[in-house]
Amino acid sequence: MRDAVNKNRGRWWMLAVTLGGAALQASACGPHVARNEPTETSVDGSDTSHDPPATSGGPEPEEPVVCDNPAFRCSTPPSCGTWSCGTVTSPLDSRGCPRASCKTGDDCLHDEVCFSPSDWGMCIGNVRCDDASDGTCACVGDEDCDAGYCIPSEIAPPSAGCDPSGFDACMNSGCSPEIGRPLEMTGPMCTCQDPMEYCIWWPGDASISARKTAYVRVEDDAVIRLEWRIQPPPLGWVACDDLSSPPPACSCGSHCD
Repeated sequence: MRDAVNKNRGRWWMLAVTLGGAALQASACGPHVARNEPTETSVDGSDTSHDPPATSGGPEPEEPVVCDNPAFRCSTPPSCGTWSCGTVTSPLDSRGCPRASCKTGDDCLHDEVCFSPSDWGMCIGNVRCDDASDGTCACVGDEDCDAGYCIPSEIAPPSAGCDPSGFDACMNSGCSPEIGRPLEMTGPMCTCQDPMEYCIWWPGDASISARKTAYVRVEDDAVIRLEWRIQPPPLGWVACDDLSSPPPACSCGSHCD
């Protein structure tokens, strides 16, 4: 069973990195949005002395990158637009350097924590970066689903994960209880299940808009529709419309109004 889950996680690991799947920022939990609040909001993350703010498709580093990591052997910076450098789901920090691998927090600096993507249903391995023949910096990730890497503690998701046992438990775990509608497809027929509560976490600087969006849970391909568009998406989830080959149930979202 574990091998099957890891294989499924591996399908999404590069996509999760590219989306910044969870750029994780100054807040220890995603902002819980009241249903009568304005349709869009954002919360800015803060900086650290050694790991500047995350970039998602922003300007590339202009100066040569010097990384204190033997896994980096490039003479030019990597493409941070591709790797979403600095986000929680990127194995590269905001300078484009491979993050230090870890097993526990003892392997990280005092202001860092050891983040294990597998705890959130994702498979994001460590990377090695080398100069390519065309002069670019090519970073290649492994498929070690049990890999962990050090990230600044201020952008880290709750270390114990989200507690889905109830509204208060979810909030107390540092996550956000949100109402989602499970979507299923059997043959050509869509089934829209009754709404239920999900306990999720997203980056503190995520933008949130009142746009119904279907999401796929990375771990098991379960599809739900939330009342909100959250970008970057909740940790461990991917928006259906960000996938080139989404699960069939993704097409059911518009049939559940």
